[in-house]
Amino acid sequence: MLVKFWLSPNEVTELTGAKSRSKQLKVLDFMGYSYRVRPDGSFVVPVEQFSEQQSYTPLKEYKLDFAALG
Repeated sequence: MLVKFWLSPNEVTELTGAKSRSKQLKVLDFMGYSYRVRPDGSFVVPVEQFSEQQSYTPLKEYKLDFAALG
């Protein structure tokens, strides 16, 4: 079983809708996705941020208390 750690260049192009590196990085920043820049200047986009198994924190439930109104 092959485990995939980052998006392929084609997947990054499809996700961002951009072909140039600088535009892809701008789109990723705008969309709030994380990426890592390699020493050679290329970058990778980790796939873990697209997983449905990310930790989910449910919203806090609030209840109105009208007892003090009489």
